[in-house]
Amino acid sequence: MPSSAAAPAGHPLLAPDLDAALPGLAVAIDPAAVAELFRLRWPDGESTPVIRTCTLEHALWRPGVDCVATYRLGFTGRDGEASTLGAVAISRGGVRHWLYSTDPALPGLAGAADPHAIRAWLTAHVGGDVERYTITPVRYRAGTRCVLRYQTPDGDSPPLYGKVVAGNGCTDLAAILAALGGNLVAPYVGVAPEWQLVVQHDAGDESLKAVPLDLSGTAAAAVAAAGDLLAQLHARPAPHGPVRSLADDVDELRQLESALQLVNPSAAKQYATGIAQLEDRNVSGEAMVASHGAYRADQVHRSERGSVMIDLDSYCLAEPARDAANFLAYLHWRAIRGSASPASVAHARGAFIEGYGEVAKRALDAERLRLFEAAALLKIAGRRCRSLSHHEWQHLPALIDSAFDMLHAARGSTR
Repeated sequence: MPSSAAAPAGHPLLAPDLDAALPGLAVAIDPAAVAELFRLRWPDGESTPVIRTCTLEHALWRPGVDCVATYRLGFTGRDGEASTLGAVAISRGGVRHWLYSTDPALPGLAGAADPHAIRAWLTAHVGGDVERYTITPVRYRAGTRCVLRYQTPDGDSPPLYGKVVAGNGCTDLAAILAALGGNLVAPYVGVAPEWQLVVQHDAGDESLKAVPLDLSGTAAAAVAAAGDLLAQLHARPAPHGPVRSLADDVDELRQLESALQLVNPSAAKQYATGIAQLEDRNVSGEAMVASHGAYRADQVHRSERGSVMIDLDSYCLAEPARDAANFLAYLHWRAIRGSASPASVAHARGAFIEGYGEVAKRALDAERLRLFEAAALLKIAGRRCRSLSHHEWQHLPALIDSAFDMLHAARGSTR
C-alpha cells in the first residue's frame, strides 16, 4: 500500500492512553493498520485484493465500551480497480472487521447490493431495459444505514439512490417520503421491506455545502432557498414520527459528555454548565411541526427542479426553531473552524431567516431559536469528540463559548 495511505487527511492522531478501557484504540483505528487487517483476512472469502488506499470516513466512539470506524478501501481485484466500504469495531473483547455488504445489522444489503436482484426490482419500478446497474456504496454507518448509488453502465441516465435502514426503518421512511412529495424531497421510487431498502430518484449532484459562503448575492440566494424549503416542510401536515424536544437534546448532550471529559476536562466542565442551563429552559408552548431533524447545508441538494432535502430518516416532530437552529449552528461552526469568514456567515444567517420568513406562517421564536442553537453548538462539540476528530478538538472551547453566547442572548430575547 502506498505510504500516503497511512496518514490520510483528517487522520486522528490519538493519545495512546485516551481510553484506559480500550488501550489499543489509537493503533487499531490507524488506516495503515486497518489496511493490513483487511489484507490479512478479506471478509468475503474471495482471494485478497491488493489494497491501494484506506481512508477513515467516520468513527463512533463510546468511551469505555467500544469504537466502530468506517473506511473507504481502494483496491485492485480480479475485475480491476474498485473501491468499497469496510468497518472495524474495537472493544474490550478484541478487534473485528467486515465489509459493508456483510453487516449483520443490515441483512437487507445482501439483496440491495446484488446486481441481479436489484435489476429485476428496479425494472419493475422504473421500467427500461437496463442489463446491469453499477452499484456503489456512497455512505455507510455500521449497524445503522447504508446509501447505495445505482447507475446505468452508459452513465447517461441520472442515478437512483437506495438507502438500507436498520430494523423496520425503511417502511417509516418510505411513508414519510411519499407523504412529503417531490417538491420537498427527491421523487420517491419505492420500498423493498425484505431488503430494508427505500429508493429515490437523484436529488441533484450539488450540495448546498459546496456553495462558497461569501457576501455575494449568489450565496445569499442559495441559503435563502434552504430557509424557504424548511418553511415549506414546517407548513406541511405532519406525517407520524417521533417527537424531539429540547429535553431530548439535553439527553443526547449527556450521552456525549463522557467523551468530552476524556478529551478536554476543562471544556467538559463548561459543557456540563451549559447542559444545566438548557435543562432549566425546556418548557415551551410552541406547537410541534413536521421536521427534518438534522437540517444542515449538506442535507440540501440543488438541481434543475430546485432545492430538495435528503436523509429524511432523521424526520421527527419538533418545534420550528429546532431545525432552523441546527442549520444556523452549522453555519456558525464554519466560521469557528475558519472555512468561512464571520461576515459571510452573518450574511448567510440573515438570508436563511429571511428565506424562511417569506414562506412561514409565523416568525421563528427568537428565544427558542437561540436555545436550540446553543444545544446544537454543544452537540457539535460533543460529536467532534465522539467521532475522534482530533484535528478539530482545538475548536472545542470556541464552540462551547458560542453556545454560552446563545444562552445569554436567549435570556434577553423578546418574542
